[in-house]
Amino acid sequence: MLNTTASNYQLNSGKIDIASGGILTANDSNIYLTGTTSTLFTKTGTFNQGTSAVYFQPGSGSPTLTSGAITFYDAIVNMLGQTGAVGGSTTISNNLTVTAGTLSIPSTYSLSVNGNTVLYDSLTISSTGDQTFSGTTTVAENGIFTRSSASGTNIFSGLLSIEIDGWFNTSNNPSFTLRSGLSNNGSFTSGTGTYTFDTNDQSISGSATTTFSGDVAVGAGNVQLTNQNTGVVTVTGNLSGGDVNAGYINSTNSTTHFKGGVFGTGGVLTATANPNYIYYTSSSAQIVKTTTYHDLYVQPSGNSVTSYIDLGTLTVNGNLTVGNGTNTGVVVEATTWDPNISVLGNVTVSNNTTFTNSDSASKTLNIDGDLTITGTFTAPVGTSDTSFTLGGDFIKTGAFNHNNGQITFDTTGVSQLDYSSDTTFYQFSASAGKNLQFDETYTTIIANDITIQGTNCGPGKIYLDSVVNDNPWAINIQTGATQSITYIDLEDADGSGSQQTPTATDATQTGTNTGWSITEGICVPAMNFEGINMSGININ
Repeated sequence: MLNTTASNYQLNSGKIDIASGGILTANDSNIYLTGTTSTLFTKTGTFNQGTSAVYFQPGSGSPTLTSGAITFYDAIVNMLGQTGAVGGSTTISNNLTVTAGTLSIPSTYSLSVNGNTVLYDSLTISSTGDQTFSGTTTVAENGIFTRSSASGTNIFSGLLSIEIDGWFNTSNNPSFTLRSGLSNNGSFTSGTGTYTFDTNDQSISGSATTTFSGDVAVGAGNVQLTNQNTGVVTVTGNLSGGDVNAGYINSTNSTTHFKGGVFGTGGVLTATANPNYIYYTSSSAQIVKTTTYHDLYVQPSGNSVTSYIDLGTLTVNGNLTVGNGTNTGVVVEATTWDPNISVLGNVTVSNNTTFTNSDSASKTLNIDGDLTITGTFTAPVGTSDTSFTLGGDFIKTGAFNHNNGQITFDTTGVSQLDYSSDTTFYQFSASAGKNLQFDETYTTIIANDITIQGTNCGPGKIYLDSVVNDNPWAINIQTGATQSITYIDLEDADGSGSQQTPTATDATQTGTNTGWSITEGICVPAMNFEGINMSGININ
């Protein structure tokens, strides 16, 4: 029996063998094991670890470190260029440090660290047993954590921190449970196992790209997982919630790519921070969750892939981008679930992409910014003033399908209509005070109805002009279409090619207009006395 109660020792030995009936009481001693063969620490008797530290630091030989199940207080592995395997399940009551070399956990052995784990070199776990890290686990610069068995649990109760030039590697797709979050500034190879964030609110932080190649699960009990990473976080599998209150929060300046389902059976996606970026980038069919986003990108990453906007209301406080312009045959559609869509910024429909809106007359699409179409855009089918509203520019170099619906240019700002070919609208309207500037090269065609009704001769007047001043813009109101055009100011308009004469009442005109029937009514244009000498004229 060796007891260090009276005095703590620095014990230097090649090996320690505590035989049956033997007792080593270490108290606060430091124990250095430097043997190069067989097993460095064998325990068939009793080891009272106290608050001791055991240093495994052989100079060569890659010996086995332990035999049988054992508990240490602090364990330090310092065996440069060597691999030391444990010979049984190992518990560390306080801290584990791998300073140099590789600590190997093979067979069915478990490793349980109650304090912190710091890896300056390698920890390799091929065991099928359970692994538990209760404190902070730090994979430091040049440190490597490797897990290579899908059997057994892997629980990080403390923060998992991967530092710059640290490596977190997996093979055979193990699953992990995290309870204090993940900070990734290094290299993270997840495998396709499930990563479950449960028990506590947590964050994904750091600056390195972080890809979960399988599923991510947020635990029940109102657990919130926040993306604070300044790189890109990608969830390749499904994001699921343990209950309807589980949440994923994309914080300010954060970016998340979803390639699978997003809270399909419960959970709350919060993506309202200004700015933040959400991408739906599946290579197969995907459902876009209806919630409030800031900037939203629906960009399937495969050819001939369809994405579906879910039922409910989709609100985008920033910009909506549909398609990536590269993959062909891409369809993003709102006809299956018929959501309402509201975008406060711009909408871009990319090349090789078709964006098809609702075919339910009661559903709406509201865009406060610009609509840019380089792919194909199918408008909503509704014919009310709120069915499809556009506050900014209408820019079309692709294809526009009016879908027998109505477009209303709302707000009182300027909207330019810029085409690469003649463009047909079914029903066309504008709100009072609007300024519309039409393409001067290609014709605006009205198939069914044009309603441009200002409210007075002043601020409520609607202005119709050309994108390029003094260049005439052409309109063709087709036979059978109805028109109600009043309280407008008309400039540079050409209706000479229209199937029926465009007719405006209570209207003023500027510049040269042809092919229109214009009645001034009560909106008499103001007199211009520029260049007239009014001297001697008395107006009573």
